[in-house]
Amino acid sequence: MKRLAFWILGVALVAQIAWIAIERVHSQRGWSGLLYPLFVTIGFTALALTREHFRFIPALLRIFIGIAFVSAICDRFRTVRRARYTGSVVG
Repeated sequence: MKRLAFWILGVALVAQIAWIAIERVHSQRGWSGLLYPLFVTIGFTALALTREHFRFIPALLRIFIGIAFVSAICDRFRTVRRARYTGSVVG
């Protein structure tokens, strides 16, 4: 089962790296607009390459995913004050 999970992770990483490359070529934002996807890709690439031989990598990724989840929930309920753009549509 782990072999299948790592194979799927590899496919997802190839798709993510292709998306980052396409976004970088077609976007005028520069690398600063791609920092979040880059950090996620680097973290999961480290997990795929080490195959859980270093125990701190999965732990750091779990912490990162937890923070991202809590951040999304806080943003959804607007409990964290961030700069809002006028005319933006928020579901």
